Amino acid sequence: MILGLTFALQFFLVAQTFPLSELFGSASLLYIDNPFHEYNVAMGAAVGSVGYDPFFAAGRATGFALNHSDRLPAFLANILPSSLTAADIWKLYTFAVSLIASICLPLTLIILRFERNAIAISAALGLLLWWTGIFRWFHTAGMVSFIFIAFASLPFTALVVRLLTQAFTKTLIATVALGLVAAFLFFSHPLFPLPITVFLIFYLALNRQAVHWQFGLTALLAVAAIGILLNVGWLYYFMNPLEIQETFDLYQRATGGDLVIKSLLGIWDKANGARINTPIALAVILGFFLAYFSSQRRLLLTYSGVGVFWLLYAYTAGDNDVLGKLTQPNRFTTVAYLFLALPAAVSIAEIFCNALQHEKTWRRAISRASAGLLAIGLTISVVEMGREVSSANIGHYGQHPPQARHQGEYADHILSFLNTNTDNSARVLFETSLGRIHDGGHIAGILALKSQREFVGGPYVQTGFASFWDGKAFTKPIAEISPEKMHEYFDRYNIGWIIAHSEKSKRYFDQLNGVVCINEWKQLKFYQVQRLHSFFLAGAGELVARDANRLVFKAVLGDSITLKYHYLPGMQVTEGTIDPVFIGDDPNPFIQLRGASQNVILTYR
Repeated sequence: MILGLTFALQFFLVAQTFPLSELFGSASLLYIDNPFHEYNVAMGAAVGSVGYDPFFAAGRATGFALNHSDRLPAFLANILPSSLTAADIWKLYTFAVSLIASICLPLTLIILRFERNAIAISAALGLLLWWTGIFRWFHTAGMVSFIFIAFASLPFTALVVRLLTQAFTKTLIATVALGLVAAFLFFSHPLFPLPITVFLIFYLALNRQAVHWQFGLTALLAVAAIGILLNVGWLYYFMNPLEIQETFDLYQRATGGDLVIKSLLGIWDKANGARINTPIALAVILGFFLAYFSSQRRLLLTYSGVGVFWLLYAYTAGDNDVLGKLTQPNRFTTVAYLFLALPAAVSIAEIFCNALQHEKTWRRAISRASAGLLAIGLTISVVEMGREVSSANIGHYGQHPPQARHQGEYADHILSFLNTNTDNSARVLFETSLGRIHDGGHIAGILALKSQREFVGGPYVQTGFASFWDGKAFTKPIAEISPEKMHEYFDRYNIGWIIAHSEKSKRYFDQLNGVVCINEWKQLKFYQVQRLHSFFLAGAGELVARDANRLVFKAVLGDSITLKYHYLPGMQVTEGTIDPVFIGDDPNPFIQLRGASQNVILTYR
């Protein structure tokens, strides 16, 4: 009953803000990272697990085995009917995650067999967390898969508890089933094992007497083995990347003890705090102070400890370069408050129950005072939830409704320029924006798909050597690149046009010989590079066609051909041999052909 009502309420709220009418409509999710994920979904549909993307960075590896934050929807795009577009699948996935997440907290307490009042309160806390704060921002910004596994990790931990504490005769089927769930969630996002591992450490340390050690740990190891073995495909490429990606990833790495305090007090600032955080933290503290949690004290202490751990990790681990890059620690504030919400729900239920007692005791007095404080905090969060759902012109944590929108004016103007002034004979040097000046999102991938033009650099900022973002080109500040070196890059990557937005880049190209500004609109300047277009570094020929996993050339001349496309292991040519060859300062090799015929078809696997 509680799960059904929670699901129905979430469906109603999401249907208003999405809106439901655009779930299969022509609008797309275009806010922040969503266009980038839609592009990856499209590539997953085209190439499967691993393939060759000719549209960015002079050829790059792509596929759902490589794109970790959108692996599941990209996989679905590859197996579902082609009548469903990448935009459709990404919208469906985003919508579905919002519904699944809404029932994860109450489902966890149901599995752990808590009483009905605590389950109902956990459902309310789950909805408030979703709509007020960083959860809402992450979801509307495109970090859907991480939010999915953050919520899903809670019922998974409850199932792990049941597995570790039940009799051996019941563990075989449960072990296999839980292993399959683990594999699915690990496939959905590579960070899934982290909250589970930390939970296990706390649980095994604090609940030793409840664990069937011999059978429970054997079953747990089997679950881990199933989860890993079923993900060997993408794990292989994670350990053995097909190309070098020189990134400068500083996302979600703010650190400082003050951020922990700000987060707990609901101060947004760099801490991304939300008002709901304060009553959750207060409820957990009051629960232990007033000696609640009597029957499940150790279990709830486990969830509280895990929550505190991730809260501290979120604002300290960013100082470590490895942890900062691999995990983007600030995102784990979501995990922290989800784990804290479970003991908070039990505490709130106990506090309000004691507050309603007729007998005059010190516990009733403290409970009534506590209930009053919590009621104020929760009421503020309910008001914030109403504001977040509203389409009124007021502040929102996430994207202002609606989420699904039609193409913006920047995309319209850029596509018009590409269709009018460019062709497939050369590439476009496109300056991406960390601040998302292009309609508020990372739209390069969508531009490439709609225009069928090739771009240098990537579909996102800070991706690989052949990149161009916010005044930096080919991994260097653009002002540090000499005119001779820039023209060398123009030739190596067959750049025929430039679209720039930063003042540094526009100033540089305005002064560069051989580059002419042919259009200007708002923050953008459009340039033409005055050079002969060719996709051949050595030899000659004409590009006839190119799409995912395929390059086609005709009138090819030369005994040894070097193409202005990157090489990937697994590429094949119809005749002759294909080898990697390194050119200049690019860490990734280009394609070299020997003994090729006049008509060349290159394919990937």
